[in-house]
Amino acid sequence: MSGFRVDTDGLRDASKETRVAAAIDAEAAGQLDGAVGEPADFGPSGEAQGLAAKWNRAVQSRRKEVVELADRTEEHAQRLDRTADTYEQADDKGSEQFKDLDPAPGGGGGHN
Repeated sequence: MSGFRVDTDGLRDASKETRVAAAIDAEAAGQLDGAVGEPADFGPSGEAQGLAAKWNRAVQSRRKEVVELADRTEEHAQRLDRTADTYEQADDKGSEQFKDLDPAPGGGGGHN
């Protein structure tokens, strides 16, 4: 073999940590839902309601960004897992091919 080695356990550990980050982002997005309210609840003045509407838009925009971040982070975790799978499958396939080159049990394989 080439001596090239990939730490697939390390890839899987990184995937797990990445999934934790995705879950934290998803939880943060859910918490942002509670930061939005009816503009009228911020007071009777037009200024207060205008400010509340701006606040709501800002929070909703940030929530969308955090949801997208959580989704992309989860996608990265999946790619790490697929990469680990690919390396393991290639290693298994390579081992099988080399096994075919082993001499038959009981000898053989000699050249005349």
